[in-house]
Amino acid sequence: MQLLLTGIKQLPPITPTTAQVQVSFEIHGILPDIVQIFAKNAAGNGMGALVDKVDMSPPEIKYDEIITLQAGIPYTIHVCPRTVTGQILDDQIDGEYWESYCV
Repeated sequence: MQLLLTGIKQLPPITPTTAQVQVSFEIHGILPDIVQIFAKNAAGNGMGALVDKVDMSPPEIKYDEIITLQAGIPYTIHVCPRTVTGQILDDQIDGEYWESYCV
């Protein structure tokens, strides 16, 4: 599986309170079950807050997701593929912790 982040851009209208941000990515190879999008502000730790969950829809490989963030704050965006067994998120994908697949 290969996850490619192809774009991040703020969408108009630009307001002083909220920012609509389009996160674009592609998945190649065997698709995960879902992709999670996390946003970490400059003061945050770890991956940040989960802001979106995208269900994979084979054969689709290109996705454009719109997330809402607080305006005026710098963020780091993490896009992470995840697999699910039953209804529980797996800690590993192909023997590696899921965080290692994040971009």
